[in-house]
Amino acid sequence: MNITKKIETIEAWDELASSILAKYKDSHIFLQGQLGAGKTSFVKAYCQALNINDEVSSPSYSLVQEYGDDIKVFHLDLYRLETIDELLGIGIEEYIYADQVCCIEWPNLVIDHFPDLDYLLIDIKVNENGERIVSLSNS
Repeated sequence: MNITKKIETIEAWDELASSILAKYKDSHIFLQGQLGAGKTSFVKAYCQALNINDEVSSPSYSLVQEYGDDIKVFHLDLYRLETIDELLGIGIEEYIYADQVCCIEWPNLVIDHFPDLDYLLIDIKVNENGERIVSLSNS
């Protein structure tokens, strides 16, 4: 499955998150895109679609944020990690095998180390007009 969508408004993030939730509710979500592309904006919309009212912020410094009570979403930002040892050091296996959804920004180390993991990849590109072009593909 390969789908491309144009995101021009915050509401478009909400629509995308709702449609992903309807089709891929239990899939991990991997997010790629340049800094400021909208990865955390998507996670915020995704949590809202799950009726999680926690404040969603980038886990750039903490590496991991956890949202929700009954339904949990783990939000990881792996931008600063460079090695598999660093990845394993944050307890990545506990998150990806916890039977909860992980939204992982900068997922390359995870993809390389866990090649059999099922996930939906969201690749966000910003064009010259500032519009986001979002490509979806699954593993």
